[in-house]
Amino acid sequence: MRHKIVIATAILLLGIIGCNEDFLNLENQNSYTEDSYFTTASQLQESVVAAYCGFYQIGLFAREWYFYHDMLGNDAKAAPAMVGTGSMGQLPALSYDGTNSEIQNLWRSLYRIVLRSTIAIDKSNEFTPTTTDETTVKNNTVGEASFLKAWSYFTLYRLWGVIPLRKTIDDMAINDFARAGTEQEVVDYILEVLKDAEADLPVSWSTANKGRVTRGAAIALRGQLYLWQKSYALAEAEFAKLATTPYSYALAPKFSDNNTEAGDNNVESLFEVQHAYNKSGSVWYMFGSQEYGVAQAVTGRAMEYGFNDWFNVYVSNSCVESFKYTINEHSYVDPRAFYTFYGNAASGGDTTYYSATAANNEQSYPFATKGYAWKKYQRYETQEKEGKPCSPINTRVLRYADVLLMRAECMIQTGNTSGALTLINQVRERSGAEKYTSLGSTPMTILKRERRLELSGEQVRFFDLIRWGELVSTLNPEKSAQSEGTPYQEKHNKFPITTDELDINKKMTNSVYYSGWN
Repeated sequence: MRHKIVIATAILLLGIIGCNEDFLNLENQNSYTEDSYFTTASQLQESVVAAYCGFYQIGLFAREWYFYHDMLGNDAKAAPAMVGTGSMGQLPALSYDGTNSEIQNLWRSLYRIVLRSTIAIDKSNEFTPTTTDETTVKNNTVGEASFLKAWSYFTLYRLWGVIPLRKTIDDMAINDFARAGTEQEVVDYILEVLKDAEADLPVSWSTANKGRVTRGAAIALRGQLYLWQKSYALAEAEFAKLATTPYSYALAPKFSDNNTEAGDNNVESLFEVQHAYNKSGSVWYMFGSQEYGVAQAVTGRAMEYGFNDWFNVYVSNSCVESFKYTINEHSYVDPRAFYTFYGNAASGGDTTYYSATAANNEQSYPFATKGYAWKKYQRYETQEKEGKPCSPINTRVLRYADVLLMRAECMIQTGNTSGALTLINQVRERSGAEKYTSLGSTPMTILKRERRLELSGEQVRFFDLIRWGELVSTLNPEKSAQSEGTPYQEKHNKFPITTDELDINKKMTNSVYYSGWN
């Protein structure tokens, strides 16, 4: 997977099918034309590589994705130097609006993946294979591209709600394109695309292609969509499929296997954005030059979050405190704290990190001056500094522990608390956490905490709070306790429609949910 998708130089193809900032026109920047390209199976594969490469565009998994969701979900607290400075600094202060360039970039990059995926699907459907291998390539390309398109639209839907549904290549060329009529129209289209993804994706890939999208990822994404819709029985049925043949998902042996390079694409993985360090490429691509020069696919997350590097975010006090709670009628510190953050002994966080000079290669973490800092997705157990943004650790987008907890949530909502207890304890047992003897009278309270403990720093909580309808009621008290006021308003359940989209698309409106915002 790494050499075929994230390190492969797809610059030629990207130039052919890259969309402009308005997502309106295809530009032929080479001697190729639509008629002379996409005529071989290998070119179809390249078309879906281009769609995958959209993940490294500005606004997504090279850098910004982590900030949006960890800060807005109060897993991460912005360092003082970041707050209020530039477009990124507007996020933790909630002073952003449709002019915010970070939000504009996210909108553009998601639609860029939609465009590239649509091209891959349409050209594959036009392709006539002459061998069994070519048929397999055609089907797999349609499956992969369909998943990437569905994931992008699902993300747009979760953040913006009713959005323009540009379904075909011709749709991309229309300047003025209205939003869908209803949220259900968006949901139905995502389900339609996921049906194609599931039909055409393999259950697994060869070792050389490990990390490419699989059928299980499409099923999990459908389950997430149903869960978002509060269709709990339908969602639970999808998640249940992943526990049966032909699927072999399981929890990785160690909790920490899910945020280290050694644990990339393990048995728990349903879908990961693949990262790899190419010494020949510029690591500074994450600031916007993704498609120029030699390919690069690292993530800047470790550098940005790292206490011994840029340290642009801390672990929020709210996140740290969530690891201390009462279980089975006694006080408890969850063992996952040790693998999630650096802190002091009382917090349960790790208190040492790597030293090249100490006899045991271990030095004390300077809690008094650093406070709580991220350990998850950092490499400070094997090196003292990142030095530059070159982390190769994959971003986990969907993993089996998340699926088990989503399934447990569905069970709670449909009255099967005993089944939910089993799944929650299964996740806890892997980390060495004490099992619950009962979920008591408020099982959703336990489920919500469990999701935070397991998935902190994985860009999940912001989405969870929105779908639970608890963004404002939960985060304003947390922010207030952190001396950050009560900045959340109901409008923050949606991202604002970007002003550049309003300027370009005369049929776009920004008053479906909150007038003048979205």
